[in-house]
Amino acid sequence: MNILVAPDKFKGSLTAKEVCAAVESGLLKIDSALSIKLIPMADGGEGTCELLTDHSKGSMISAEVSDPLFRKITASYGISGDGSMHSLKWRAHRDWHYYLKKNVTH
Repeated sequence: MNILVAPDKFKGSLTAKEVCAAVESGLLKIDSALSIKLIPMADGGEGTCELLTDHSKGSMISAEVSDPLFRKITASYGISGDGSMHSLKWRAHRDWHYYLKKNVTH
């Protein structure tokens, strides 16, 4: 029997790749003859950059950058294996929303 496992992450506990591995492990305990295809997914939020990079056999790069308030933070981006695609891991917007809540009055 062929089975496709294509989950998103379990936020706060497992990445999509970890969910795939756990589901595969459980299924194989039930029937070791199963043919299982694992395709970790993402909805465009957390984990997307890593998955795009991983699917293209690329690598993640970390760099020190400034957030919207010019504080130094570490940001990551992915480069595909063939160098034709870059994906950005965007985090600075969280800091910006926090700043607005604390400092802007309506």
